[in-house]
Amino acid sequence: GQRGMAGMLERVAQLGGTLRVISEPGAGAHIDVLLPWPRRTRQRAQLGPTS
Repeated sequence: GQRGMAGMLERVAQLGGTLRVISEPGAGAHIDVLLPWPRRTRQRAQLGPTS
């Protein structure tokens, strides 16, 4: 979309996460996005791919 940071913040909030922007003059910007990872998803990731 064309909504930039507002769109990113909205999507992160819909997923139950947080968004943090750190910006310093001459150093650019750093964007941290933290999203919850449900227990079931973690368990599947630890088990590896299944056939």
